Amino acid sequence: MRSLAFAACFVVCLADVANGQKIEALEFSGSGRLLGFAPGTMVYVTEQGQRQTVKFAKPGEMSVTLKPARGAAQSVVAGPPTVDISGVLAPEQIRAGFTVVFNCTLDGKGKAVNAVESIKVLDVRPDGPGIHADGGPKDDGQPVLIKGIAKGFKKGTLTVSVPKHDLAPKGVIAIAVAGDVEVTFESHNPALAPRGAAVEVKGIQLGPNGDVAVNSISITLPTVAGKATKKRPGKAAGDGAAQDGASQGGGEKDGAAPPEDGAPDEAAPGGAKPDEPKDEPKEPAKPRKILPLGYGFGRLD
Repeated sequence: MRSLAFAACFVVCLADVANGQKIEALEFSGSGRLLGFAPGTMVYVTEQGQRQTVKFAKPGEMSVTLKPARGAAQSVVAGPPTVDISGVLAPEQIRAGFTVVFNCTLDGKGKAVNAVESIKVLDVRPDGPGIHADGGPKDDGQPVLIKGIAKGFKKGTLTVSVPKHDLAPKGVIAIAVAGDVEVTFESHNPALAPRGAAVEVKGIQLGPNGDVAVNSISITLPTVAGKATKKRPGKAAGDGAAQDGASQGGGEKDGAAPPEDGAPDEAAPGGAKPDEPKDEPKEPAKPRKILPLGYGFGRLD
């Protein structure tokens, strides 16, 4: 995980040369729903319906320019923020090219003895890819830890590219996945954060109602009804984003929080088929998690 830090020597009070007053840098924290990212900024809607912009250092830069509600802009020493994205996915959302990590037991032919019940999905190249023994052999097979690149998920089976192994001589292994499998996702790439995701930020604000600079951004993938979408995240509608903490000043009213991107439209009502009971309502669609389509790494040889 990248470390981020505002300089430890950050001056708490900055001089406003224009009027001789002191501008206090306040601690800031807040939360809301993501609208989008742009270089050096993020925009979100607070829980009070305010559109909020926050700033952060661009890659390779170590400062952010902030403007107080009144007075001259100030340059604040800061590094790029820590970005943590997490969520729970449906197995159908395991995109080809993402890294997958899971434990299972394989028999002598490389077949899983039991369906996999837990999978971790990452958007970085696997560290130490392969099929690794996880303890000694057991009566039903060899427990292993598998790190590889997903090729696809279909009909309850996850296909994974791994370095060639005695149990995967072609460099590919197919694993049955349990119906109630837990699939967790982790990323530090803001480009993978979808519009509507829950956001929490921490940083500083240059005086009451002044600009906000953040050093920590936490994003949780949203849950939507219906099937998963492959839509990419929406473009930022302005600069930055921040959470509802010490002060949410500087934002302009934007009404209610925007709908989560990828949420399905309501289905048009239709008549029941002849063989369907007309007095029994259909089951509602199973909730899914959304994740924009990302990039992949290809095959591991």
